[in-house]
Amino acid sequence: MRALLVGWLARQGRGSAAAAPATNICLGPLLYGSNGLSAPAAAVPWAAAETQPTVLSLLLSAEGLLPTAGAAAIRGLTWNSVWEQDRVVDPYAAIVACRDLRELRALVDREAAGWSRMGLYKPLCTAINRASKLGAMHGADTASCHSILRTLAAAYLPLVAGVPDGAKCTIPLHACAKAGYWSGGLAAALADKSSEGRQLLLGIDLPQLLEASAESLPHMTDTAAQACSNILLAYARLKQNNNALADHLTARLVEVRGEASPQELANALYALGELAVNVKHKPRPATLRRLFEAVTSRLSAPGKDRFTAQALSNRLLGCFNLGSVVSSLRQYALQLAEQLAQECQRRSFAGFNAQDFGNTAWALAKMGIPESGWYAAAMEAAARPGAMHGAVPQAWSNLWYALALVRHQPASGRLLKRTAEAAGELRQGADSQACANLLWALANLQLYDKRLVDALAGRLGELLGQDPKAVKGQELCNSLWALAVMGPDVLSRHSGLVGRAAAARGGATTAAVARATKLAEDTTDGKSLEDEVAATLQQLKAEGAIVSVQRRVVLEGLGRYAEALVERADGRRVAVETVIPADLLASGPHPRQLAGSTELRLRQLEREEGAGEVVRVPYWEWKAVKDEAGRRAYLRQLLGVGPANKDEVSDQAHANLWWSLSEAAKGAEGRQVLSSCDYTCVLGASAEGLLATRSLLPQTCSNILLACARLKWGNNALLTHLTACLAEARPRAECQALANSLYAIGELAEDVGHKPRAEDLRDLAEEVVQRLSGDDQGGRAAGQKEFKPQELTNMLLGCAKLVCTDPRFLRALVGADSLQPTVRTRGGAVEALAEECKRRRFSGFTAQGLANAAWALAKMGYDEQGLYAAAAEAAERPRAMQGAVPQAWSNLWYALALLRHRPASESRLLEQTAEAAGGLRQGAKAQHCANLLWALAILRLYDERLVDALAGRLGELLGQGPAQLKPQEISNSLSALRIAGPDVLSRHSGLVEGLLREMERRWVAGDDDAFSKAELPQLWYTQLELAHVGGGELQHILGAGEDQEGSLLRAAKAAAETHAVNRAAEQPSDLERQVASTLEQLQQQMGPGAIDSVQRRYVVEEVGRFVEILVELSGGRRVPVETVGRSDVYANAPHNCTPIGPLVLHSRLLEWQFGQGNVVQVPYWEWEAAKGGQLGYLSRRLGLGEA
Repeated sequence: MRALLVGWLARQGRGSAAAAPATNICLGPLLYGSNGLSAPAAAVPWAAAETQPTVLSLLLSAEGLLPTAGAAAIRGLTWNSVWEQDRVVDPYAAIVACRDLRELRALVDREAAGWSRMGLYKPLCTAINRASKLGAMHGADTASCHSILRTLAAAYLPLVAGVPDGAKCTIPLHACAKAGYWSGGLAAALADKSSEGRQLLLGIDLPQLLEASAESLPHMTDTAAQACSNILLAYARLKQNNNALADHLTARLVEVRGEASPQELANALYALGELAVNVKHKPRPATLRRLFEAVTSRLSAPGKDRFTAQALSNRLLGCFNLGSVVSSLRQYALQLAEQLAQECQRRSFAGFNAQDFGNTAWALAKMGIPESGWYAAAMEAAARPGAMHGAVPQAWSNLWYALALVRHQPASGRLLKRTAEAAGELRQGADSQACANLLWALANLQLYDKRLVDALAGRLGELLGQDPKAVKGQELCNSLWALAVMGPDVLSRHSGLVGRAAAARGGATTAAVARATKLAEDTTDGKSLEDEVAATLQQLKAEGAIVSVQRRVVLEGLGRYAEALVERADGRRVAVETVIPADLLASGPHPRQLAGSTELRLRQLEREEGAGEVVRVPYWEWKAVKDEAGRRAYLRQLLGVGPANKDEVSDQAHANLWWSLSEAAKGAEGRQVLSSCDYTCVLGASAEGLLATRSLLPQTCSNILLACARLKWGNNALLTHLTACLAEARPRAECQALANSLYAIGELAEDVGHKPRAEDLRDLAEEVVQRLSGDDQGGRAAGQKEFKPQELTNMLLGCAKLVCTDPRFLRALVGADSLQPTVRTRGGAVEALAEECKRRRFSGFTAQGLANAAWALAKMGYDEQGLYAAAAEAAERPRAMQGAVPQAWSNLWYALALLRHRPASESRLLEQTAEAAGGLRQGAKAQHCANLLWALAILRLYDERLVDALAGRLGELLGQGPAQLKPQEISNSLSALRIAGPDVLSRHSGLVEGLLREMERRWVAGDDDAFSKAELPQLWYTQLELAHVGGGELQHILGAGEDQEGSLLRAAKAAAETHAVNRAAEQPSDLERQVASTLEQLQQQMGPGAIDSVQRRYVVEEVGRFVEILVELSGGRRVPVETVGRSDVYANAPHNCTPIGPLVLHSRLLEWQFGQGNVVQVPYWEWEAAKGGQLGYLSRRLGLGEA
């Protein structure tokens, strides 16, 4: 029988059906895939030409089908004899028609027991295979798949012993293996049964069989695409080296590429790559180029022609293998890989599983494709919940290894968190290579997670204990190197692993040091930046600034070299190290962050030479200085060797001059000194010298910027130069210098209209973010500490003043590219500062610092309510607001009101503010009083002592000098008293009278330019309030001009009407549109006699307001319907269903116009709760009963 099989194969496919074995041999599932589909009625003989390539391809499959094919061929079983037992309606179509596990679950629950009772093992076999395939689909639930297999196993087990052909059992066994289902005893039973086929196969000379197949295939001219793909894949798995056959199959696949499925093209490309690596097969470039073109043309194909995620991944692996082995194909492989990468990104990585993410990233990184946008998108997708579900250790290792190769640190910490969550699986199942590669990657990317590193180190220690030889030397070295990069604390924490590794290496430390030293001595590939810096150092030596310069000095015992060692005149030795792009991470959330290898090198040099004895020359700072004189001055600053001659003025001298003069401007005596000398001329000369200096110390820049802000010095060229120098040297700047500079830039923008360059502002903002995140590049000044509370406040104030001056600055401060950025668009300095304040719970903040920080964030629209809750809680602490000036109280309450944050325990903070009423009564300015009254009214809070003090102080200031009160402050104060209610308005009638008379006086005096469009309507609303409560004399102050053309009252009324018309023309909210539409439906449904009309956006001219929806009921009753949206209530719990002050006033005005109880409010929470019954809800609210 064996000779018969091999002889048939050797006949090169030229035989006929008559020459075939007498028994019709049909391979059943082998011919139609492993899904158990029924065969056609006519038996298909071995020698039928149209089936031979399919048979051969399946014979060579390495997925467990080889035993099946051999057994089927030798036993001579026929399909028909197996299927004679089927006596029910064909179940196979029903099984294959199941589109997901849910449908298959229903079918199995209904039919499996019946199939088992009737002894029908074939449908059960098909269902097992279908469950495995559906379970492998993206997003499928493994637990559901195993549940179905458990039911099928219970039905199939009793039938296994009676299966006539043990080889048939390999198909369900293979399905169970693919699904990872090993319980229930089914796999064991199938394996026992299928051993017959495997034993039989042992008698076949497999190499002879493969050789015969290989000889016959080139003579077949009609080999199908699937056969070509499958045989190539099988040869790759079996590592068979047959160049002629591989070339023939590739050429044939290219010929029929139009018929090939995406999976077949992908598998072929993957197989060719594996063959290139494993058996050194070199495909013909012309043929492979055509295969590449076929793949490219199908990349964006829809439907069934669409490449799956795994197919894309496999092709990338094939491209890498082909490009790395066959140099002539490298460029084509790179081009295809880039197109494949773009297609993955275009799909947003939909359908990718953990292995696809790992393999795709690994292949692209190994090919040297550094597109940071691709890796950012891929890592964002991989970090999605469930994306890496079920990831094996190799997938995590490949993913992070790829990121480290291209020096891409993920923008968020989500992927690191997901990896740490898999620490348990890594601790149990990772091999030494996965552990070492993952540790190496984390170290290079400057990332650390205690849980994750502990798991990897623990696993390596366990593997070393089991068998030290199982861990390769390179893996040990990479792991120890990674722990060293992570820092001395991490190295000490894993001292046990270090000890085991040292024992495994047999005390090779001395040899390692010697080898490293030799390597350092032999290194000759200098960097152009290093050469330039060395040349400038030689110039300094010629000038006498330094004693000597040595290049590439090997440090004995360290196994490293210093790029340059400089000896100063005082005998101090300083190492000079350059930082080039290759020393940094290529991308990530922290720009210009050192890669792990660079960080370790510099740290070890600093330990060897001493703290502060290693200076760094970053390429961006060096490039910013264009001329040789500037570069000499730059290196002098770094080395601390002072100016070249006595005629040069040092940075410190300039800074001292500006600082001293700005301090003099603070007091009367100092200002007198300034007026007695021409200090502007002195500062102008200093500015010229500063502009001629290409590089300035960070502290110099900061001090002079702050002095300019105090002096209101608007030399834009100087300010831009100082900011640019600071931005370039920002890693070395002290925290205080950064904070003062941002504050000063904000002040200068507000006071003198200075507009800093966006790129400089963005650099400073990114430096702030990096320091707040706790990631140290190692490029900062020694002894640098975290920002103090006052510094946090100053930076927030500077940012707020910049944004208030020009909202476009917000884009630089948050790092956003959107047209309308917000402080929460993509984080940035503002968000980082806010989070830091919240993290500290404002601990250590002074009263002024706390209030100013809250004010600045509120002005920039930062709406995270947790921060304002923390600010209010901090202010309520004992003595937290002790010594607070009126501005602090005003700013704090103003911030809370601006973001609609009503403190959860408002009574405590309000009580504390009321206790400061005496200080407010004595020292508050008009703006403080007006803002505090306005804030209390918005928040609907009232304390008689406090309001009396503020109103009394405003009255006093009005009496001392009316000009002290701006129109906006008068308007806000009147508005606040109105919102507080008629009683409060009457209680402070004296102040109201004074404010109204002052407004009238200014109007009559022709100072109408001082009145804005927002202030005039407020006067009209005040007049309406006074008329309703019987204001008497107060009402007459403005009312006297009611009939006079050009009077203040007529102007106020006209402004209110215009304001109402303009507001009515704005786009309504979604809630308002929904309510209006439902009211119109209600009108139609109830018919005549219920609702006469529904009018949208109705302007009520009498009160200068508009009604969102005016409903006129039968009988003439008019009912305004007003929605209450989220912006109409307080933003924080427990007050987030309480209307804010202005809404209460608005409703009160409408009730006076339409009658008490005739204004219906529809809060958004009630509307959402009434979903499905909103017609009835509105009908009841209108008093019409059920709709």
